[in-house]
Amino acid sequence: MTSTVPIPGTAGQPHVHIEITGGVFVCAPNSVNLMTSYVLLEQEDWFEDEIKFVRRMLKPGMQVVDIGASYGVYSLTAARCVGATGRVWAFEPSSATAACLARGIERNRFDNLHLIQAGLSNRSGQAKLMISPNTELGFVAEEGAADGAHEIVLLKTVDNCMTEWGWKDIDFMKIDAEGHEEKIIVGGARFFDSNSPLILYEIKAGDKINLELADAFATLGYRSYRLIPGLNVLVPFIKGEQLDPYQLNLFCCKPDRADVLSRQGMLI
Repeated sequence: MTSTVPIPGTAGQPHVHIEITGGVFVCAPNSVNLMTSYVLLEQEDWFEDEIKFVRRMLKPGMQVVDIGASYGVYSLTAARCVGATGRVWAFEPSSATAACLARGIERNRFDNLHLIQAGLSNRSGQAKLMISPNTELGFVAEEGAADGAHEIVLLKTVDNCMTEWGWKDIDFMKIDAEGHEEKIIVGGARFFDSNSPLILYEIKAGDKINLELADAFATLGYRSYRLIPGLNVLVPFIKGEQLDPYQLNLFCCKPDRADVLSRQGMLI
């Protein structure tokens, strides 16, 4: 049995608000046994270097879509960066995790962040979300998958959401869906054709590295890039090159977005 170690000074509280870089408060479970809580307390920020680049890239007035928002490290940070004239849509299917994110939105008083409790896929409807103590490891199960700890969640497609919220000229999108990314791409064909965001996408889910996602985006006209952390700039990703074993994400964008980032000194 795993015991729960509370965060010092927060006895009796099921959740705590942890301040990270940029003066953003993230609501997370009150347990240092859980990855998000531990990392945010230990580093006072998220462990991925990509978030530093996102802070550099986002400007007031921009529009952002966060798919797989979890406790909102990226979406809350984005809401701070884009300001009152910008907009952020955050998708999180887990009811418990979405409740934490809702508390985070309230704590930061962000009126520009819209939370949707749903997962994104290649279809609309419902699905099983397999539950893990660490919400980052939860995933949407394939139809007919074996039973386990789960909840039934709502599914939407990117294309349907584009129609529902009138998305156009989206500047940045994050996709972190624990292996479900390809289905999200399929469900967003019209969106990816008519918009030209910079996209941050996860390539490592568990022990599996899914570099086929770079090919899937390439067929839509998006070239993939990797981040050089020390310089905080993007360089082209060449399939077959050896990646850092800790590389969890890649970026991709169309040539027009790449030209803008290049002129700003953020892409080589």
